[in-house]
Amino acid sequence: MKKCLLLVIAFITFASARGPYLDAGFGWGEIKTKIDNKDYVKESNTLLFNNVREDAFELDIKIGYGPFGLGVVPLYVAADLDMLQHNITNDLYLDNNVNFNTYVFGPSVIIYPVSIIQIGLSAGISVTTVEMTSENIEIDSDLGYMYSVSAAYDFGAGLETRYKELLGNHTCLIGVKYFGAKNPTYAGKSIKTEMPSIFIKYAYIRRN
Repeated sequence: MKKCLLLVIAFITFASARGPYLDAGFGWGEIKTKIDNKDYVKESNTLLFNNVREDAFELDIKIGYGPFGLGVVPLYVAADLDMLQHNITNDLYLDNNVNFNTYVFGPSVIIYPVSIIQIGLSAGISVTTVEMTSENIEIDSDLGYMYSVSAAYDFGAGLETRYKELLGNHTCLIGVKYFGAKNPTYAGKSIKTEMPSIFIKYAYIRRN
């Protein structure tokens, strides 16, 4: 009986020291989309690329739980939902544009090697859709894989104690990220997406 009681107490203590993890935000960067390892913008003949304009945008959400002890390093586990847009616009022919949209899902591990620096690692599955406005068609790739690594400054962790108490578990993350994904298509080709970016996120993080 005493052992069961001790196990219950240990479980309650373990659970109460942890809680939900959430971060959500936006990223901007220089994205490249390659078809069979050839840069689409440089190699394609479907647009007049002397007048092309490229825009890249990312929306990323992580939902998880933690922290778990990794020695003295806090560790969180999460599910990563990510969406990247690569919009290629021809300023001369506005109806002749191409949009690559990449959607990803996978597990993520988040660690704090020091109290103010967050490192994130993600891997999972991805799919890319291609929209060609001139031909009014949309092509979906087959399932592929994705990976990403990020480093961010945790502003909440870097505040003075009195401000930490005011914000509680709420914080802001500003950092850099590298994202990659590769997806096969029905035509036997591959679509590869690469994007180094900077991002800003709101986060709710249960501290130790």
